[in-house]
Amino acid sequence: MAKLYYYYGTMFSAKSAKLLIMVYNFRERGLRPLVLTSGLDDRFGEVGEIHSRIHGLSCKALTVSSDTDILKLADFENERYDIIVADEVQFFGKQHIEQLADIVDNFNINVFCFGLRSNYMGDLFPSIVSLMARADTIREIKTVCRCGHKATMNALLDENGNLIVEGNEIVVGDKQYAAFCRKCYNKLKNI
Repeated sequence: MAKLYYYYGTMFSAKSAKLLIMVYNFRERGLRPLVLTSGLDDRFGEVGEIHSRIHGLSCKALTVSSDTDILKLADFENERYDIIVADEVQFFGKQHIEQLADIVDNFNINVFCFGLRSNYMGDLFPSIVSLMARADTIREIKTVCRCGHKATMNALLDENGNLIVEGNEIVVGDKQYAAFCRKCYNKLKNI
């Protein structure tokens, strides 16, 4: 029986690296993965490509935007995929999460989703609320705060290292983010 998997972690927890290794392993075994990513992710200069900060790890992906129908994008009538792997699912819409769950149930294809759990304000992304409610398996990808404790919070910092706690929910980038434990995050918040 196929399952809907959700792998989450903070920024810098190597989510994309794990996804890329998974895609590589599937292909090495002769399986055909459909690789998806958010159309909002242009951190590496090109939309439709998944990159790891580990140099050399990357792959092409089909992009999902607000009006994408994943069932049409996958074209199951003409294409056969063994597995679906989706990156940056925090930027997907609730309807995309429902479509991925439908693919698991109706096509018996495993779907592996990777992304953040919460935004820089400490709130769950709307798509993640939907994914956590529907996922068969949820796994945390861990990393550490600068104090050595487990990082659980994504922090958006200004150019002076001050915590930003309001604004647009979606701010794409790497350089202005940091991962903190809740205690260190709250210390920054209260400065």
